[in-house]
Amino acid sequence: MALVEENNPLFNLIGGGVKFRFGFSAAGKTSETAADLEMTKIKENILHLLSTAVGEWPYRPEFGSALPDLMFEPNDDILKDRAFIAITEAVAQWEPRVDIEAIGFPTQEELLSSQGASAAQTLQILIVFKLKGTAQEGSVLLAFEREQ
Repeated sequence: MALVEENNPLFNLIGGGVKFRFGFSAAGKTSETAADLEMTKIKENILHLLSTAVGEWPYRPEFGSALPDLMFEPNDDILKDRAFIAITEAVAQWEPRVDIEAIGFPTQEELLSSQGASAAQTLQILIVFKLKGTAQEGSVLLAFEREQ
């Protein structure tokens, strides 16, 4: 928690203040570090961004991604290319703290072997990213239940 906010004129004079490195859980025990908490927030933001359709928010219609619009398209290479573009554009615009390192689409065989027969209706997208200015990496797995 910063003692002085960055947009406050005093910030340039006295700096950012103290940031607590550890939080506490509901039981009062030490929980995540500030870096872990930041990574958790970034993952949640990416999931929220990619699951929100452009135009869904009335007061910020440009927020979101084209990914929800692709949910019922045929599961082929064109869908994967369009999903790749939708993800990279949305994350580049709305999540400036990360760089996308890789986007992967597990094959049907991998899905069937790991999840059973219902996986044929599931499109999974693995997004690997890196925090800008650090070596810290994270990943997000999106799973869309689809009808064939």
